[in-house]
Amino acid sequence: MKTNEFIDGTQLSLEEWLCLLNDNKDKVFPNNYFPTEDMLEEYLSTIDKRSDEEVKNIIRHFLTYSDFLDLDREYQLEGITWILNLLPYYPIRAMEALKSYFIVHMGSISQTFIYGIEETMILICAKFMEHKEDIQEIRDLNCNKLAWLVAEIYTQMGYYTEIISETSDGGVDIIAMRAEGGKREKLLIRCKGNECNITSRHIRETIEEFQLNEETKVVFITSSNFSNETKELPKEYGYLELLDIEDLTKLLNLHLGNYWTHKLENIFFYRELEEDNKILSAW
Repeated sequence: MKTNEFIDGTQLSLEEWLCLLNDNKDKVFPNNYFPTEDMLEEYLSTIDKRSDEEVKNIIRHFLTYSDFLDLDREYQLEGITWILNLLPYYPIRAMEALKSYFIVHMGSISQTFIYGIEETMILICAKFMEHKEDIQEIRDLNCNKLAWLVAEIYTQMGYYTEIISETSDGGVDIIAMRAEGGKREKLLIRCKGNECNITSRHIRETIEEFQLNEETKVVFITSSNFSNETKELPKEYGYLELLDIEDLTKLLNLHLGNYWTHKLENIFFYRELEEDNKILSAW
C-alpha cells in the first residue's frame, strides 16, 4: 500500500481516503482529487446525505492557497479557496470564478491541480446546484408571489426586471431587459400559478397581446405543467419559451442556490416594499 512513504489512495476505500484527507493529508496521494473514477461516483451517489461543511472541506483540499509555483519562484499563484465563501448560497458565482481562474492559470498549473478544479466543479454542481427542493413550495405560491420570485431569478441572471401589471386572473406580467455584447434583449414574461388552467389557446391569446420585434421574446412560466399540445407551440412561435415547474426549480437552484426556500420571505418582503412605494408615488 505504501510507495516512497506515501499511501496509495487508489488502494483505499472511499471512507479510508476521506479520513486520511482530513487527518494525514500529506501522506496520501492523490490528495487534491478523488483517486479513482469509481470513488468519485461513489461519493456523488451519497452526496445528498453529506453535510454542506463536509463537501466544502473536500473542496478546500482540492483547491490551492496563494503560493509560488515550484519551478518559478517569481510567479505567485493566487489562491482560489475564497470561493467557498460563496457556498451554498451563490453556487453559480463560485463556478464562474473557478472557470475564470482556470482560464488564467491553465498554462502554468499541474495536471493534478486541473483534476482538482474539474472535480470541484462536479461537487459544486451535485451538492449546491442540482439538489431538488420540495416543489410544493412553488406550487403553493399565489400568482403575485410567483411573479416576485421569477423577477428575482431574472435579476440574478443579470436582467433589469420590472413588474408591470396584474391581470384579472391574478397573473403578473414582468419585463426583463438586458444589453450585452452589443445585443439588446427584452423578455416579456407571464407567470401563472398552479391554480390556473393553462391551454394553448390561452398562450396564443397572450402572444397576441404583446407588440413583438426581433429583440423581444415571450416567456410563459407556470408552477404547474404544460399539456403536450402546448409544449409544441415554441415550434410555431420561435420567440416563445415555456418554463414549467421543473424548469423553474432548476433555475432556482442555479441562481439562488439550493437553500432558496430560506430566502423566500426576504424576497417577498422587499418586493412588497417596492409595490407599496409605487402606490405611494402614484398618490
